[in-house]
Amino acid sequence: MKLIKDGDKQFFHCINGGAGVGKSTLIKAVYQSILRFYNSIPGSNPETIRVAICAPTGKAAALIDGMTLHSFLRLPVNQCKHKLVKLDSDVSNRIGIKLKDLQLLIIDEISMVGFTMFQQVDARLQQIMKSKAPFGGISVIVLGDFNQLRPVGDKYIFQLNNSYNALVDNPLWSLFELFELTEIMGQKDDKTFAIALSNLVKGMMTLEDINLFKSRIISAEKLDVVEDAIRVFRSNAEVDAYNAKVLSSLNTEGATANAYDFYVGDGLASVKEKVLTNVKNLKTTETYGLSLEINLKVDAKYMMTVNIDIEDGLVNGACGKLIMIDYGKLQKTNETVPCRLWIKFNEEKTGRKTRANFQNVMQNRNIDLSLTPIEPVTRQINTRSTNFKVERKQFPVNPCEAMTIYKSQCDTYEKVVVNLKKGMTRSELYVASSRATKAGGLYLVGDFVPPKPPERKNHIEYSSIKIDDFCIISIYNSPNSSFDVVKRHINEVITVSKRFCENIVIVGDFNTDLKIKTNHKFIDYMESFGLTLINELNKNSTNAKTQIDYCFTNGNGLKSDYFESLTSFHKPIWIRKREILTEIHVDEIKQIRRDIPFNLKDLRIYDQSDMMEVDEEFSSDRYKIVDENEQTDIDTTFNLKELIDRFNKETAGGHLKYIGYKADMNKLGFCIYYNGTHYDALLPFQDNPQQFVPHFDLINMSL
Repeated sequence: MKLIKDGDKQFFHCINGGAGVGKSTLIKAVYQSILRFYNSIPGSNPETIRVAICAPTGKAAALIDGMTLHSFLRLPVNQCKHKLVKLDSDVSNRIGIKLKDLQLLIIDEISMVGFTMFQQVDARLQQIMKSKAPFGGISVIVLGDFNQLRPVGDKYIFQLNNSYNALVDNPLWSLFELFELTEIMGQKDDKTFAIALSNLVKGMMTLEDINLFKSRIISAEKLDVVEDAIRVFRSNAEVDAYNAKVLSSLNTEGATANAYDFYVGDGLASVKEKVLTNVKNLKTTETYGLSLEINLKVDAKYMMTVNIDIEDGLVNGACGKLIMIDYGKLQKTNETVPCRLWIKFNEEKTGRKTRANFQNVMQNRNIDLSLTPIEPVTRQINTRSTNFKVERKQFPVNPCEAMTIYKSQCDTYEKVVVNLKKGMTRSELYVASSRATKAGGLYLVGDFVPPKPPERKNHIEYSSIKIDDFCIISIYNSPNSSFDVVKRHINEVITVSKRFCENIVIVGDFNTDLKIKTNHKFIDYMESFGLTLINELNKNSTNAKTQIDYCFTNGNGLKSDYFESLTSFHKPIWIRKREILTEIHVDEIKQIRRDIPFNLKDLRIYDQSDMMEVDEEFSSDRYKIVDENEQTDIDTTFNLKELIDRFNKETAGGHLKYIGYKADMNKLGFCIYYNGTHYDALLPFQDNPQQFVPHFDLINMSL
């Protein structure tokens, strides 16, 4: 939101997360929040397109109430085999006018976008926006799960494609900053299943996870009792065989819908016949999802194969059950053929607009108002020659008692049967299993073998530091207050605060805009108390792009900045101590510093509960630590020099300032001075100095 509100920097964010982490919910929240911000700007037109939300497939687009990338940017439908042709200037200008206020493009299911399509999105936006900047100067947020299957017929979005070298020298993917969603939000009713899915795709399944999946194994003979389940297979051949088996077993009304192919244009009869014959041999992937022949059976499941109306949810991948078939007669042959299908889709919202258009017909015929009419559509089929054009008319559906794992992506079902095959990849098993909304709806046929873990990658560890030694003063200054009034109150509050705490932080809404240079006198005034501004100048702290909220302190090592709020005009301000660099943790080979001298006079106890000190009269080889409260030796065999040597070795020469003994915890306390900062640590006390401190680690010490 900060980047959107500032509006002066293009950004590229990738949000990655597995099943159930709430990516779709996040998309809608971001979309609505940004729209609300833009619509709150005086004089803004709510009808203008400032944010576009898209997906690579119709099904994915319908789930987020968006558009396909193909329809939004006029991309070629079969992007893997067709080069991107520049839009006609009139068309480009018309789209450019429509998108003149576009600021952000959101793309869901980014794992299904291949390298080629991604380059085409960039090239098309550059043409439409008339800008050579990446994506035409439009900011981009992409979301998805890269644990899913790779794009069909293309490389992953982050892989180079040597056959497509438009941006090889400057890969678009390198522009994106990655954000990971890890908390499981979905599948709340079966969180154990969601965790098991997450562990499966990581290759880190526990015994509990494995037992959960094995408990879902069912024999093929018992599958008949599992009603209304979707079967998921690896290959199209397995899917076709199962669909044919189920349809042949149904004792319901049935029919065959044959496609009608038409030769468009003039030509010799022999040429037309040859072209039409060749078209009949094409795969459905080459005929835009329109099959040559469809076996229709009432009560069987069917899936849409063509995007008819994305807004209405009639998209490629929408599933439902065929309830009724209407018939008509062909004029030339008087043959009775199917002319309309009535389908009850799984999602009630699918086809809602179409049902409304047919409401009178449905009421007159007493047809269930939840059924959606599907009629044949016509699509032009690309032939090998540009001289010949063929159109096919057919119902945009196919049997869907089973589907491939890839086709099942972007959707979930109450009951899913997964056929486990030898050689099934981790991604295939993950995608297939995660189609079930809960463990009770997942049925596995075959032997479950936990997938091997992926190749290990480096991980980054973070450490936080507790702050408990500062007095934090929150201030609000009315815009109507004079500068003298502000100075007087600040003087009073600082004077009082210093009685209780030396380190002071003053933060709040001062209503003095530091973007105006004449107001820098306020910074000078605060510096007279030894308080320094720790916010970077010329940063926006409000939606009005002013800097009236900031922080002053006399403490060392503090940092402050802003983050975004979806509801407040002001940006929340955060303060933290600067991180301890992980480079402080070193081994014997990579040592940062060994030249800081150790001074025996610096050795004294700094512990409020048990005041002690090192007896410096002992020999330099051995020191005794005495508890002054009890006047007893704590440990007569404690070799302080050995400990100091070990400290210098492990911390690369940090300056050991104090050693203290915490009697109630039986621990020694150390205060280490490193680069001008003190770090404290409590370590277990043992009689044997060889077992005392195996390793000093500044990262785990509190500041």
